[in-house]
Amino acid sequence: MYLFAHNVRYAGNSSWTPAHLRYLAKIKMPFPVQQIVFQEMLEVISEATARLERYDQEIERAVPGWRWEPVVRSV
Repeated sequence: MYLFAHNVRYAGNSSWTPAHLRYLAKIKMPFPVQQIVFQEMLEVISEATARLERYDQEIERAVPGWRWEPVVRSV
């Protein structure tokens, strides 16, 4: 929404792909304070993505042998 509000549009097909992230890395906002806000938003998204990856890894380690493993694997 932040970029949309500043009339910045991604012409690619899907978001959060490597190509999309490369595009985002090249964006320069017209005012320094806007760039700071934009960079902070990107950092929050990157941190959340890394956190989800860690959760997925921990689930993969915890599930084997658990009595609910078939249920977890079916999802």
